[in-house]
Amino acid sequence: MGSTERRWREKQERRISILGAADEVVRKSGVADATMDDIARAAEVSKGTLYLYFESKDHLFLAVANRSLQQLLEVVAEQSTQGSGIERTERLLKAYARFAADNGARFRTVIAWMFSHYSVADDSEGLVRYRELVGQLFERLADSIEAGRQDGTIDADVQPAQLVFQLWAGTYGMLAANDADVERFVSRLPEAASGAFSLQSVVLSFVDSILRSVRVRGRLDGESGTDGDFRPVGGLRSGIAPAPTEEHETPAAVGFE
Repeated sequence: MGSTERRWREKQERRISILGAADEVVRKSGVADATMDDIARAAEVSKGTLYLYFESKDHLFLAVANRSLQQLLEVVAEQSTQGSGIERTERLLKAYARFAADNGARFRTVIAWMFSHYSVADDSEGLVRYRELVGQLFERLADSIEAGRQDGTIDADVQPAQLVFQLWAGTYGMLAANDADVERFVSRLPEAASGAFSLQSVVLSFVDSILRSVRVRGRLDGESGTDGDFRPVGGLRSGIAPAPTEEHETPAAVGFE
């Protein structure tokens, strides 16, 4: 191995080590409270060394977000190949929800780049990669929903992109609520509603509600409507565009590029 190749490998190994340290700091402290000093100590390097590998704190946290997104995609990919559309969708959504609940701080880092303003150029390598990974995640979820629409296990009126966005935004909202003073919140609920709260159970219950609202009754539980047609269960109508009326046309589905 030549000296140039060895230096390149050592640099890549150091970058991976820094990313791992940053990931751990974010997991413990959250992205808002994580500092470059904390990360430097965790990585056992000087603070100045961090800037040799990452242009800024924002660039480093974007790399952490991409690392988490890649791991989430690997988890989702394991659930997306077999079964009916509704079965695939259920496995995907629950894998996604468990990852979000079990990795709250890291998941918030991923989501933050959808809504916040950071000092990273739109055409930077990290942000281009982020959009690619988000696109792959949305595509896997939307494809499973579309498969359900085609095989009759998911209501044909469901708009896949809208449903995926509802899950994305809803999970983010629950994580944000979890960051608040949950004990105080629960203490102010009626006694009947103030049982033990588990973030994972709440997120998974949310996913179940979405699934019930789009599942076509009869395909899985043997029931059908009186006219023999399969019908959606529940009234939430998640991701479903309203039926057209004389005054209004059906809105187009929200798309993701």
